[in-house]
Amino acid sequence: MSKTEKDLWVRARARLNHLATTRFGGPAAVITRWHARHPNSLLARAYTRVWLSAPVLTLTVRGRKSGRPRSVALMSVFRGDDVIVIAGNAGAPGTPAWFLNLRAAGEADVEVRGHRWPVEFREVSDAHEAAECKEIFARVYPGMRVYEEQAGRSFPVGVLTRKEVAT
Repeated sequence: MSKTEKDLWVRARARLNHLATTRFGGPAAVITRWHARHPNSLLARAYTRVWLSAPVLTLTVRGRKSGRPRSVALMSVFRGDDVIVIAGNAGAPGTPAWFLNLRAAGEADVEVRGHRWPVEFREVSDAHEAAECKEIFARVYPGMRVYEEQAGRSFPVGVLTRKEVAT
């Protein structure tokens, strides 16, 4: 596949994800929840590899209203040992609930391929660092640029840092 064909495929996929999230929010939310609960199932792995074409992690954060653990599948993008999270929500107009929950809780758990660890959340306020994080993210999942174009808003950026666990 040529670079042009690949770029067209990335843009088409991102636009379809945007459409699914903004026009068919209910079914999209069901798929996302299922994917977060069963990340290692054959169907979830196929969806991740074929449709998203990017690695996925499971983020579990305490709900700001319910206080219950909430899990969501997110793109797995690392900067060193830190995880970069961007509240893109496939270009939907609002900030996703998982990001609002992270802001409120300040901590969460991350799971990648069966390995789970606690993290601390920091929202990136420095414009230079936010741009750097978005660039790193776009290298892993170029569709994020399409989402931001479609949304017409700047996406909040966060960094998840592994917590030191006392022994």
